Amino acid sequence: DDSARFSESSQCSDGLDTLIALFDNTIPNQKDGLLEEDEQSYCDFQQCLTPGGKKVIADIENSLIGNERKLKAVEKICPQWRENIEFVQRQKDSNEVNIALERVKVARSELNEMKENILQAFFERDSTLDIFEQSLVGAKERMDEEE
Repeated sequence: DDSARFSESSQCSDGLDTLIALFDNTIPNQKDGLLEEDEQSYCDFQQCLTPGGKKVIADIENSLIGNERKLKAVEKICPQWRENIEFVQRQKDSNEVNIALERVKVARSELNEMKENILQAFFERDSTLDIFEQSLVGAKERMDEEE
Protein backbone atom coordinates (compact mmCIF):
# COMPACT_ATOMS: atom_id res chain seq x y z
CA ASP A 1 0.00 0.00 0.00
CA ASP A 2 0.98 3.67 -0.35
CA SER A 3 1.83 4.13 3.33
CA ALA A 4 4.22 1.16 3.18
CA ARG A 5 5.88 2.60 0.08
CA PHE A 6 6.16 6.03 1.71
CA SER A 7 7.63 4.46 4.83
CA GLU A 8 10.11 2.53 2.69
CA SER A 9 10.99 5.75 0.83
CA SER A 10 11.42 7.56 4.11
CA GLN A 11 13.69 4.78 5.35
CA CYS A 12 15.84 5.10 2.22
CA SER A 13 16.17 8.84 2.83
CA ASP A 14 16.90 8.29 6.49
CA GLY A 15 19.50 5.70 5.53
CA LEU A 16 21.25 8.14 3.21
CA ASP A 17 21.18 10.82 5.92
CA THR A 18 22.63 8.30 8.37
CA LEU A 19 25.32 7.36 5.86
CA ILE A 20 26.31 11.01 5.40
CA ALA A 21 26.34 11.53 9.18
CA LEU A 22 28.50 8.43 9.53
CA PHE A 23 30.91 9.86 6.97
CA ASP A 24 31.06 13.18 8.86
CA ASN A 25 31.76 11.32 12.09
CA THR A 26 34.63 9.30 10.61
CA ILE A 27 36.64 12.44 9.96
CA PRO A 28 38.80 13.24 12.97
CA ASN A 29 37.81 16.41 14.76
CA GLN A 30 40.40 18.89 13.58
CA LYS A 31 38.96 21.92 15.34
CA ASP A 32 41.74 21.82 17.93
CA GLY A 33 44.40 21.37 15.28
CA LEU A 34 47.60 19.41 15.62
CA LEU A 35 49.56 22.07 17.41
CA GLU A 36 49.82 22.33 21.15
CA GLU A 37 52.39 25.06 21.27
CA ASP A 38 52.42 28.36 23.06
CA GLU A 39 52.30 31.64 21.15
CA GLN A 40 56.02 32.27 21.47
CA SER A 41 57.05 29.00 19.82
CA TYR A 42 54.45 29.58 17.11
CA CYS A 43 55.81 33.05 16.38
CA ASP A 44 59.33 31.68 16.05
CA PHE A 45 58.42 28.79 13.79
CA GLN A 46 58.93 30.71 10.52
CA GLN A 47 62.64 30.67 11.31
CA CYS A 48 62.49 26.85 11.57
CA LEU A 49 61.10 26.37 8.07
CA THR A 50 63.40 25.42 5.26
CA PRO A 51 63.03 27.15 1.89
CA GLY A 52 61.53 23.89 0.59
CA GLY A 53 58.99 23.84 3.42
CA LYS A 54 58.06 27.46 2.78
CA LYS A 55 57.55 26.64 -0.91
CA VAL A 56 55.26 23.68 -0.10
CA ILE A 57 53.16 25.92 2.17
CA ALA A 58 52.98 28.66 -0.47
CA ASP A 59 52.02 26.13 -3.17
CA ILE A 60 49.21 24.72 -1.03
CA GLU A 61 47.92 28.18 -0.13
CA ASN A 62 48.05 29.28 -3.78
CA SER A 63 46.17 26.17 -4.90
CA LEU A 64 43.37 27.04 -2.49
CA ILE A 65 43.21 30.74 -3.35
CA GLY A 66 41.83 29.96 -6.81
CA ASN A 67 39.43 27.30 -5.56
CA GLU A 68 36.89 28.86 -3.20
CA ARG A 69 34.82 25.68 -2.96
CA LYS A 70 37.79 23.56 -1.91
CA LEU A 71 38.97 26.23 0.54
CA LYS A 72 35.54 26.32 2.22
CA ALA A 73 35.48 22.53 2.41
CA VAL A 74 38.93 22.39 4.00
CA GLU A 75 38.09 25.16 6.46
CA LYS A 76 34.87 23.38 7.45
CA ILE A 77 36.66 20.14 8.29
CA CYS A 78 39.89 21.65 9.59
CA PRO A 79 39.74 25.35 10.49
CA GLN A 80 43.41 25.27 11.49
CA TRP A 81 44.65 23.75 8.25
CA ARG A 82 47.36 26.39 7.82
CA GLU A 83 48.85 25.64 11.21
CA ASN A 84 48.69 21.93 10.45
CA ILE A 85 50.53 22.17 7.13
CA GLU A 86 53.10 24.47 8.73
CA PHE A 87 53.53 21.98 11.57
CA VAL A 88 54.16 19.19 9.06
CA GLN A 89 56.72 21.26 7.18
CA ARG A 90 58.71 21.77 10.40
CA GLN A 91 58.99 18.05 11.04
CA LYS A 92 62.46 16.51 11.06
CA ASP A 93 61.51 12.86 11.74
CA SER A 94 60.86 11.20 8.38
CA ASN A 95 59.45 8.13 10.14
CA GLU A 96 56.69 10.25 11.73
CA VAL A 97 55.93 11.85 8.36
CA ASN A 98 55.76 8.41 6.71
CA ILE A 99 53.38 7.12 9.39
CA ALA A 100 51.13 10.17 8.99
CA LEU A 101 51.23 9.84 5.20
CA GLU A 102 50.19 6.19 5.45
CA ARG A 103 47.26 7.19 7.68
CA VAL A 104 46.16 9.76 5.11
CA LYS A 105 46.38 7.15 2.34
CA VAL A 106 44.26 4.72 4.38
CA ALA A 107 41.71 7.46 5.10
CA ARG A 108 41.58 8.37 1.40
CA SER A 109 41.04 4.72 0.49
CA GLU A 110 38.21 4.45 3.03
CA LEU A 111 36.73 7.68 1.69
CA ASN A 112 36.79 6.33 -1.88
CA GLU A 113 35.07 3.16 -0.71
CA MET A 114 32.40 5.25 1.06
CA LYS A 115 31.96 7.31 -2.08
CA GLU A 116 31.36 4.18 -4.16
CA ASN A 117 28.84 2.93 -1.61
CA ILE A 118 27.04 6.28 -1.63
CA LEU A 119 26.97 6.36 -5.43
CA GLN A 120 25.63 2.81 -5.52
CA ALA A 121 22.91 3.68 -2.98
CA PHE A 122 22.04 6.77 -5.01
CA PHE A 123 21.84 4.75 -8.23
CA GLU A 124 19.61 2.15 -6.57
CA ARG A 125 17.30 4.84 -5.17
CA ASP A 126 17.19 6.71 -8.49
CA SER A 127 16.48 3.51 -10.43
CA THR A 128 13.66 2.57 -8.06
CA LEU A 129 12.11 6.03 -8.27
CA ASP A 130 12.40 5.89 -12.05
CA ILE A 131 10.33 2.71 -12.37
CA PHE A 132 7.77 3.92 -9.81
CA GLU A 133 7.42 7.18 -11.70
CA GLN A 134 6.98 5.30 -15.00
CA SER A 135 4.31 3.12 -13.41
CA LEU A 136 2.43 6.08 -11.93
CA VAL A 137 2.58 8.08 -15.18
CA GLY A 138 1.31 5.01 -17.04
CA ALA A 139 -1.53 4.55 -14.57
CA LYS A 140 -2.47 8.23 -14.81
CA GLU A 141 -2.47 8.13 -18.63
CA ARG A 142 -4.55 4.93 -18.57
CA MET A 143 -7.09 6.53 -16.21
CA ASP A 144 -7.24 9.71 -18.31
CA GLU A 145 -7.98 7.61 -21.43
CA GLU A 146 -10.71 5.68 -19.64
CA GLU A 147 -12.57 8.85 -18.65
